[in-house]
Amino acid sequence: MMLLYRSMIIAFLAGVAFNLQAQQTFVISTFYASPLMQVCSEVMIRAYKKLGIEIKIVSFSGERSLATSNKGKVDGELFRNDQIAKRYTNLIMVPIPIAQVDIVAFTKHKQFTVNGWSSLKPFLIGVEIGFKRLENKTKGMNTQTATRVEQLFKMLNLGRVDVVPQVRMDGLNALKQLNIKGVKMLEPPLFKGLVYHYLHKKHLALLPKLSAVLKQMEKSGELKTIKDNKILELKQAQ
Repeated sequence: MMLLYRSMIIAFLAGVAFNLQAQQTFVISTFYASPLMQVCSEVMIRAYKKLGIEIKIVSFSGERSLATSNKGKVDGELFRNDQIAKRYTNLIMVPIPIAQVDIVAFTKHKQFTVNGWSSLKPFLIGVEIGFKRLENKTKGMNTQTATRVEQLFKMLNLGRVDVVPQVRMDGLNALKQLNIKGVKMLEPPLFKGLVYHYLHKKHLALLPKLSAVLKQMEKSGELKTIKDNKILELKQAQ
């Protein structure tokens, strides 16, 4: 009888622990809402759910988002490139890419051949504050900054900047939302790369589990399906 009683207590405590884990909520920071952000949000909502964790995504400006996550005021950063941890040392990259992106040059009043970032040097470039790759690649060039993509494309439309480098799907979405016509998207891309999810170091123990979940989602094609569905949605809305 005593053995049965002890077994019941152990089972009860295990159930309580499981329920507590299932009810756990993480707060993840990111910057403005965009198609890329929506893709990464869907990926990470699903990934954390497989671990019994719900996530709440909060938006800041690009720089503030990183500062907030690096200080541990939230549990992680939704997505960034693979170089962020060099400067924001409290953030740990989950080593499975959650989305593939390309950055292209958008222009309205100029026409030129894109041949890497140096081909932007003759122009006034609109750069999003907090988008670290853009900030780094245009350092020393003639730039005009803004905190939101929509602001940059309004400036481009008015001729206040000559070119806006931006993630392809985010730029197309901004143009659609603003109903701006006549903007050209130049090829080839300035950059093609991957983005990754970051955990604050206080959650280091979660890294292997989250990596395994994302790896399985990648292997099954779930990650690709989420991205393809978003692209199809954008195309149908045009």
